[in-house]
Amino acid sequence: MKSSVNKWYSVNFIIKKIRWGFSAENPISTWLWVLLGAIILIPLVSLSLRIYDKEGIENILIEAHGMLFDIIVLGIIFGIVNRKTRRIQDIKRYKEELDDYRGWDDKEARFRIVGIIKRLAKVNVKKIDLIKCYLEGAEFTYLKLHKSDLSEANLSNTYFWYADFTKSRFILTNFHKTHINESLFCEANLHCVDFTEAVLLNTNFMKANLVDVNFTNANLNNADFAEANCTKANFTGARYLSYEQLSLAKCLYECKGIPIKIEKKLRETHLHLFDKLII
Repeated sequence: MKSSVNKWYSVNFIIKKIRWGFSAENPISTWLWVLLGAIILIPLVSLSLRIYDKEGIENILIEAHGMLFDIIVLGIIFGIVNRKTRRIQDIKRYKEELDDYRGWDDKEARFRIVGIIKRLAKVNVKKIDLIKCYLEGAEFTYLKLHKSDLSEANLSNTYFWYADFTKSRFILTNFHKTHINESLFCEANLHCVDFTEAVLLNTNFMKANLVDVNFTNANLNNADFAEANCTKANFTGARYLSYEQLSLAKCLYECKGIPIKIEKKLRETHLHLFDKLII
């Protein structure tokens, strides 16, 4: 009984593969099947009807080999062009779908947007427009978004592990209670971002624009502020904030909430950091 069932599944699998091979979704396979059939059928028909003599058959075999080589080369070229065309079409479709869910604050919208982001990542797209997108509570690992725009997006309670947001834009983005670990915000624009109560473990803000950023009650354990512009940033109640971290910053003009001991030491050793940054 089991062997007959296995045979049925095997036959069914083969039939499905053949159908897929001739489907519109796989034009390359269809084209190759047709040409391969022509190469096989034409010589067989010719031989059965005895249209050619021995010399003619030899010429047919020579031509068949040449045609087979042409088919392989053309098939490779056609395959590359077709794959690139489909990739462009897929990317365009995914971005259009993003526009449909933009500004919709709902769990279903989050589910759809996360799926689109992951599909775009699979085709190696790193620059995505996520302005005003709802991603509260989503989870991402090894996400790469270079030069992307996430301004006014809701990323509260979101989890990021090993994310890379190099040179991305986050104007007025909501990171409230977000968990970020081992991630990069190098040269990113985070003007007026809300990081209140966020966990920012080993987060790299090197050369980032952190003007008016709110770090109130955030966990800044081992965060890197090297050459970051922290003008008017709010560090009130921030945990694990150290002198070493802030001494590497580019500017601390009118910052709020820096612990008194740390600020006093910074003014003794890095007084220039408290001057207004002239761009």
